[in-house]
Amino acid sequence: MIALVALVVAAVYWVGRGRESARPLPLPDAASHDGAHDLTHDGAHVHDAPLESPGAAARASTPNAGPATPSLPRNDDRFAGRGRIRGELVSHTGAPVPANWTLVLEPHPTWVGNERATRQRVDCRQPTFDVADLPLGAYRVRAEAEGLNGDEVGVLLVKGSAMVDVTLAVRPAGLIDGQVLAPDGAAGEDLVIVLESKETKLRRTAVVDGSGLFVFRDVIDGDYVLTYGPPEAPLLPPKDVRFVAPTLRMPPATLPATGALRVRTVDDRGNPQADVDVDGFGAPKGTLRVRTGFDGKAIARWLFPGTYRLEARTNDGRRGKVSIDVRVGAEIEAVIYVRD
Repeated sequence: MIALVALVVAAVYWVGRGRESARPLPLPDAASHDGAHDLTHDGAHVHDAPLESPGAAARASTPNAGPATPSLPRNDDRFAGRGRIRGELVSHTGAPVPANWTLVLEPHPTWVGNERATRQRVDCRQPTFDVADLPLGAYRVRAEAEGLNGDEVGVLLVKGSAMVDVTLAVRPAGLIDGQVLAPDGAAGEDLVIVLESKETKLRRTAVVDGSGLFVFRDVIDGDYVLTYGPPEAPLLPPKDVRFVAPTLRMPPATLPATGALRVRTVDDRGNPQADVDVDGFGAPKGTLRVRTGFDGKAIARWLFPGTYRLEARTNDGRRGKVSIDVRVGAEIEAVIYVRD
């Protein structure tokens, strides 16, 4: 009988301990935060420190960090209400801040309360900003301006700390350059290089010069895809690029064996037709896009060998088509008659 009683007492003790360890941790009392302790994140000054563990904060500052396990359970009552984020924009270098810039607010990727935050883009015409009537939650805040990088700042809006002041910093963007060569070592002149942002999908182009060099200026930090030639038919496998200012030099690239077309656009009498757009698609692969000059001529280089179907269109609606074969190492003339 004594052994049975002891067994029951032990079971009650261990069940009680299990319940005690499973009890959720409460959020710290936001009302007790007096704003005297400041958080610095990548040079930006924030007057309300996020309720986050040091490990999760490190993951939040790492690009492409995976989902972090929240250090605190969600407490719905703390995120009931509205708040505001206000502050100013400054420059890391001390240079004047841009006259026109965009304030970006979005849910923080890892912090507790991110599901309650909203996305907003606010066009600003002065260094100071004040965004009110925001749902309480976890935000990531940054500034966007042409030719400048903006540091990201984490902001947590909760009851008792529903207004946060931040200082956003901007710094110069950078450049990406590289060299492109033909199979014989000559410059890959006139080849179009495309840089596409993985986040925004916006594309920028650069043209290889007579020295085989290309450059993209005012590149914002981020992840990109670099394509040698049109993205629809690149001459080389696309390159994934993670860029951090100030500079990135791509390894020299050598193009495969290709051919070229000398395109002429004329009317029925053989008169040159200027400013005509010509598009083409090759089989098995390849694309081209050129615009004829005042003499009705244009050249399309760096084409994969194959059969190309070209279509020309004038500003007044006339059209013309032709099919022609492209051979490696050859520069072939393609004459297109444009008609009503």
